[in-house]
Amino acid sequence: MNYYPTVDIVIPCYNIGHIIEKCVNSVIAQEYNNIVKIYLINDGSTDNTANILEFFVNQNNISVIHHEQNKGLSAARNTGI
Repeated sequence: MNYYPTVDIVIPCYNIGHIIEKCVNSVIAQEYNNIVKIYLINDGSTDNTANILEFFVNQNNISVIHHEQNKGLSAARNTGI
């Protein structure tokens, strides 16, 4: 029996519309042969972050979660966990 570990990556997002696409594409481009699951947590951003994250919703290995209001970095991380 072969064991293939998975990697879960939590990316808290708050007003980072200008760099989030580059960040996610960089994670996706990594040469890791096992399963990678990405959790994008929009922590009540007031810029275009939410709109950009919606671009990634239909990808199988990416989950996008939105907080209605900013709860802080720790809360965003905890939501991802």
